[in-house]
Amino acid sequence: MNTSRIAAVLFTVVVSSCGGKPPTPAAKIDSPPVDQLSAQQLEAITTACFEYHDLDDPRVPYTHAYCSQVHTERDVRAGNALKAQQNKNPWADPNYLKRKKDAASAPAGQSQ
Repeated sequence: MNTSRIAAVLFTVVVSSCGGKPPTPAAKIDSPPVDQLSAQQLEAITTACFEYHDLDDPRVPYTHAYCSQVHTERDVRAGNALKAQQNKNPWADPNYLKRKKDAASAPAGQSQ
C-alpha cells in the first residue's frame, strides 16, 4: 500500500509539471557602447553570445545586432594589434625575408 501512495504522488507531480506556460525569455541587452569596452570585456561578451552556437537562442543575453557589433570590434582590434606587432617584430611579417632579399639584390644606390 505504501508503494501505491508513492506511485500516486509521483504521478501527480509528473502530471502537474507537464502543464503551464513556458518561461518568458528575459529582455535582451544591447549595451554598453562597444567603443567603451576593453578587450577583456569584448572577449567575454563574444563568448556569451556564441556559447550556444545560435544568436537567436533565448539563453543568449545580448541582441543579435549587439553580438555582431562586439564580434566585429573584437576582430578589428585584434587585426590592429597584429599589425602593430608586425611593425615591432619584423619576423612576424611573412614578407620580411623576401623584401630583405630583394633589397640586397637591388643595384647599389637604389632603394625600393
